[in-house]
Amino acid sequence: MTSSSLSSPLSSLPQTSIDDLRKLHEENAILKTTLGTLKEQLQIDLEEERYQQQQGGTPSREPFVPSFVLSDHSPQPPRSSISSISAPAVLWRELQLERKRSQMYRKECGSLRGVVDTLREGDIIDKLTHRIGVLEGEILEIRDENIALNKIQKFQETKLMSEEALEQEWPLRIYTLEKDISILKAQLGKAKVLASTFRKEKNGLSDKVKQLAFEKAELVKEIEDVKSREGNGGGSDTFESLRSEIRGLQAELKTSSVQILTFKQSSDSFKGLMEASLRKERMLCREKDKELIETKRMLDNARDDARLNILNMKELKKTLNSLTVGNFKVKEVSKLLPEDSKVEGLDLTCFESLLPQEIDVERTQFMSPRPPVSEVKRELRWGKRKTTTPTATPAPKNMTATKQENK
Repeated sequence: MTSSSLSSPLSSLPQTSIDDLRKLHEENAILKTTLGTLKEQLQIDLEEERYQQQQGGTPSREPFVPSFVLSDHSPQPPRSSISSISAPAVLWRELQLERKRSQMYRKECGSLRGVVDTLREGDIIDKLTHRIGVLEGEILEIRDENIALNKIQKFQETKLMSEEALEQEWPLRIYTLEKDISILKAQLGKAKVLASTFRKEKNGLSDKVKQLAFEKAELVKEIEDVKSREGNGGGSDTFESLRSEIRGLQAELKTSSVQILTFKQSSDSFKGLMEASLRKERMLCREKDKELIETKRMLDNARDDARLNILNMKELKKTLNSLTVGNFKVKEVSKLLPEDSKVEGLDLTCFESLLPQEIDVERTQFMSPRPPVSEVKRELRWGKRKTTTPTATPAPKNMTATKQENK
């Protein structure tokens, strides 16, 4: 049986079995050649022994020992040291061993032929081809799932980077808000100082008004006294001087009353403005406090979201590692198939009898891809409050208004 006759019927066998058969055929050919040489050497030795027996001498050459016998039994002493066994007996023993080996190889060839016949007669090959098609479909599905998982991983990485950048911006925003609050508090202190100064001025003006009213009453009394004296026949010079003095005092009284009214109106208007500014500053301080509390809450939510994203990233990495391990196992199994089958990765639970024990044939269970975190409402630790991913809040209008007022 030649190697060309074996190529067509054994093409459906695994490559390892075909290689074993070829090795057996090569060894059989080598054994046939060695048997031929042994026969020739045996005939030569027998003729020499007969000739020496006829001549009555000793054999001139040592018995022939094949090289493969010495290589197989290297620790044993050489054949020439055994004096009880003659050279033809050794050769006959070797010939018997070679016959046994050839019979053993024939039995192995027969068993392999039986395996080939059973594989051809049954529908195992059809089942294997069908199984290969099914597994190729599963491989395509696993590839699509792997691509989806890689996309989700990239999305999670970009989302995590954006959230980290936003988390780095939070301290700056908190610092600016605290600075605005400190500026507003300083302005509120200045307004309080101005209000106290105006209050003191108002008290002084009220005291001045009381003093002027008292002086007016005294002047009225003096006028009445003068009129009474004039009625009694007092001098005209004194009356004229008193009248001119009264006119000057009345003019001074009018101007002082006008000044008092203007001071009072200005103090009332300034008081209203100061009260309005104080109310506005208080409202701004309350809004800033609320905004600061809201930013701190959003920062805590962003940190919780970042922790959840990190956990999802770890799960995705575990899933990808399991996918790589599964693909490695499938590639190791695909190496045992013939070269004609176009398969890149198989699960192959039907080949458990053909696989070596070193390869694990457990089926890998893949995780289903999860949607992005921004599309799902996540619960916090205590399970009572649901939050969504934080968005950048615009700057409040009150802050810009206060900055313009400060300018």
